[in-house]
Amino acid sequence: MAVKFELPKKELPKRRLVQYVFLDVVEFTRPDRSDEDMARIILTLNDVVQHALSQASIRRQNRIVLPTGDGMCIALLNGKVHDTPLQLALDIRRSVDGQNAFFLDETERFQLRISVHQNHDFVLPDFNGNRNVFGQGINTAARLNHACHPSHIAVSHVVHESTWRDPKYMKLYDTPQEVPIKGQTFKYYSLGPGLGEGVSLMEIIGRYKSRIGPKLMLDDISRLNVGDQVFHAVYGLGTIRTIAAPGRAGSGRQVIIDFRDNEHSVRLTNEKGNYHRWI
Repeated sequence: MAVKFELPKKELPKRRLVQYVFLDVVEFTRPDRSDEDMARIILTLNDVVQHALSQASIRRQNRIVLPTGDGMCIALLNGKVHDTPLQLALDIRRSVDGQNAFFLDETERFQLRISVHQNHDFVLPDFNGNRNVFGQGINTAARLNHACHPSHIAVSHVVHESTWRDPKYMKLYDTPQEVPIKGQTFKYYSLGPGLGEGVSLMEIIGRYKSRIGPKLMLDDISRLNVGDQVFHAVYGLGTIRTIAAPGRAGSGRQVIIDFRDNEHSVRLTNEKGNYHRWI
């Protein structure tokens, strides 16, 4: 008689509450974007998310960030604050809008689709031993993201239920929408551009650009100090790190300016008209 052997079932950890913020760059691989453009977008998105996580005081042990190629999934594991994922989503969108104002090249500007959801899922090690998330929650967050419009935030009815009475968010929510997920109707709320900020995406960009003043003249250059900010037509916003004392009239001043991606040393006379006041 044959003897049947059964392998012991692997012990699974307990499910835990995971709050999701799923980000996807709209038309990431569109034809007019080079590989360099796409790489810069990912680097910019990384900076934006890192800053938002830092501002929200979300520690490494309380989060898992999973890159998806043209975006990422942020899984928050603490879950003690009901509105953390929604606030994080709003901060990320607002920061991307601000970053877009500094890019003169249209191919470096980008929009996001953002979805927010939460569920009790598994936190498991992946093949490389890093923490990963498995369960219906992350799958639903991804599918909800696909239904989201550009520059909108799709908030699941689960997150809505825990936030809609919060004074910060009561006015954000409107009529619920529905999307089919695995043969079932899933309810969510779409927060369009400017909701909560009082302006649209293009108005935000316009507001940031309105802070770029007229071209620097020699009189303006003579009054510049360390720490002042200037705007360059190619490099964007920069901060003066060092600056020489004013010389003879019309000679300009030797300065070192820190831009986002580089350090620029130049005798500032603005002969080419590239420098503007930042006001």
